[in-house]
Amino acid sequence: MFVGTGGAFGIITAATLDLRRIDQSTQSVFVALPDHATALQVLDAFEHQFGDLLCAFEVISEAALALTVRNFPTLRHPFGQSQASCYALIEIASSMPGLHTIFAQRTEQVLEQLYESGRILDAVLGNASSFWPLRDNLPLAIAQEGIPLSFDVAFSRSRLVAFRDQAAQWLEHEHPLLQLYDFGHFADGGCHLIVLVPHAHIARYGIAKLVAVRSGLYKLVSENGGCFSAEHGVGPINAAYYSKYTPPGVQAISRAMQQLMDPQAVLGRYRYT
Repeated sequence: MFVGTGGAFGIITAATLDLRRIDQSTQSVFVALPDHATALQVLDAFEHQFGDLLCAFEVISEAALALTVRNFPTLRHPFGQSQASCYALIEIASSMPGLHTIFAQRTEQVLEQLYESGRILDAVLGNASSFWPLRDNLPLAIAQEGIPLSFDVAFSRSRLVAFRDQAAQWLEHEHPLLQLYDFGHFADGGCHLIVLVPHAHIARYGIAKLVAVRSGLYKLVSENGGCFSAEHGVGPINAAYYSKYTPPGVQAISRAMQQLMDPQAVLGRYRYT
């Protein structure tokens, strides 16, 4: 019910607070990658070595990282200069104390194997506090350059890279004045895309063209078996795409549930009509 109504029926009737111990042992690493496809191979290697202790695997494109460092001068590029296509911010953590040395040794072992096989170009071990600001400030950095169109999409991991590459090629062919920045939590198939309309070209991109960009990218999402709303509900902005890409049977069930349980349309911002 919760998912089928875009989260509108997520009414809290009870809550349980579950506490966990603060992580006592951590290891963070920033890895330079030759391409996005290799990121999934690196992810597999770290999952095989650390299992549930792998708590973050964020992929950031070179273009996105370069823009962030440029607009936030206090942030430092982990490699200074790099030939990488993208990067992975990886974090291993446990609430058990005394594992720092083991984490560091095993991380170095994995990195050595990956480097020897050509799957990584470089790597820097460090603290989470030195790497996460690069990821967290990325959307703010992009917004300083123009008008950002944000897309939060999700796929099975096997289809994620193919979509990302197709999206980049499509945008370069159909809208060469625009710029694509991508980042996201690849470990669960999530991908954040930001299409930037630079300040110099805002006048050339009115509402109709912006809608065309969004429609074109969502068409690629559908063709690759992805979800166009990912971590969010449908909402007014995606209403037209929900009607176009969601199977009629699913729409009928969602509409019936909403009419039955919320006839006055009090909950949520989207009405399944």
